[in-house]
Amino acid sequence: MYKKTDLYNSMAYIVNHLLNLPDYAVSDYVVLDNKWRNRALETISQRFPRLFDEYNHVRKLRISQTESDYFYSAVCLFCKECEDPHELLFLLEMMDDAVENIIYSGLISDNENYREMSALNDNSESIGISILPNVKCFWKRKSNGSQHGYEILHALQNTYYIIKRNIGKLELHHLIFDSTLFFELNRRHQLRIACSGITDQVTVNGISFYQEHDRNVFIVDSIDNQDIIKNNVLKALDKSCQEDIDILVFPEMLGSHDLYEKIVDITQKNIGCRYPPIVILPSIWEEKRNTAGILIGNESLIIYQDKQHSVVIEHNGQKYKEYITPNYLLYVLHIPLLGRICIMLCKDFLVSEYLDIILKEIRASLIIVPSFSSGSYDFRNTVDACKKYDCDVVWINTCSAKHLGNARDDSFDVICKVLKSGYNSGVVDEKPNMRDCQNCHEDICFFVSTINMSYRRRECNG
Repeated sequence: MYKKTDLYNSMAYIVNHLLNLPDYAVSDYVVLDNKWRNRALETISQRFPRLFDEYNHVRKLRISQTESDYFYSAVCLFCKECEDPHELLFLLEMMDDAVENIIYSGLISDNENYREMSALNDNSESIGISILPNVKCFWKRKSNGSQHGYEILHALQNTYYIIKRNIGKLELHHLIFDSTLFFELNRRHQLRIACSGITDQVTVNGISFYQEHDRNVFIVDSIDNQDIIKNNVLKALDKSCQEDIDILVFPEMLGSHDLYEKIVDITQKNIGCRYPPIVILPSIWEEKRNTAGILIGNESLIIYQDKQHSVVIEHNGQKYKEYITPNYLLYVLHIPLLGRICIMLCKDFLVSEYLDIILKEIRASLIIVPSFSSGSYDFRNTVDACKKYDCDVVWINTCSAKHLGNARDDSFDVICKVLKSGYNSGVVDEKPNMRDCQNCHEDICFFVSTINMSYRRRECNG
């Protein structure tokens, strides 16, 4: 059973306390000299002796040292009595250091390779702070975003936090995976991502436009050419096995329950084949929901990510809104070496407020964007905007969208873009102009991009 909440509750309490101090400046903390640090260390070691060894160095705690309420009681009292708030941040930094060896101990049971959770601390609802493991990412720079400002978060290495009031209505489901999910990365030292636009044939043809409560709305009634879609998706899945792909991404809208069942059946039965550890299936539009299945591992784990923001399109001179009901649920995949992964369906990626939450609050290291769009300009620009956050992006469209009423050929110059940020310096891979691409006719739409680990691998292991 996973305990240790006392220490994480204490860390959440300190973060909340510092955030509520009106004039607290992290920029002053980072330039404090060694004399101050030695004095503060003496004070903190006297108040929290369990954090230190006989040499007054921060102790790497054992699980048995974190299961009482010792830290929380002491932290609450210290926050009330402390006259120098920098000492609280110093304490938080040392607590973060102390949990290095135990943060994953018991987190994932022996017969599982992941754990779903809302936070490490169990006072997140009352405090408004969620403490989470800071899973390392091999392309993120060590600066941890400090070049863009001063935050309490920059003092932490093993944990990070999310401020609940900053994510609005969103309900975050965190899936923490162990290192076995992407064990191949340590062998070949590169992440291999494949995207498939599936087809250039007409697919989204059954759309109903109508009025409800004085609003123009539309729904997707049916998807055409499902046999072609199914055949091409299975071809791409098979090719991903041959090409040793880690993440396979399909566009929005072209999914079906029959396709999902077929893929799950194939991946479970073909034990000798290494299918991608993560497959983003084409989303299914039904009952006012646009939902992408995410197949994780060659097993039966499928999670379902809903689209949260409707697209608006023109029809007969009027604007119509996609009639979907958001569920405000977002999955965050925490994967060793890859960091935090979020899936944003099409319009979600273009909504600035929502993207800001993903980049600034969740601090994603990889965003995957399946889309079905008549244009690429805004997507390509938004992809580039993620570079400053050391966030990689995979965006995939489909040539099938060229059959939409408002589509133009020049909007499909690029249907796939992969941004490699951080240590990869913003390198971009793009799938070429559809007019120069014959994959839909000769074989299967399949575009591969690799992200090399190079010399950063050792720093990010674990």
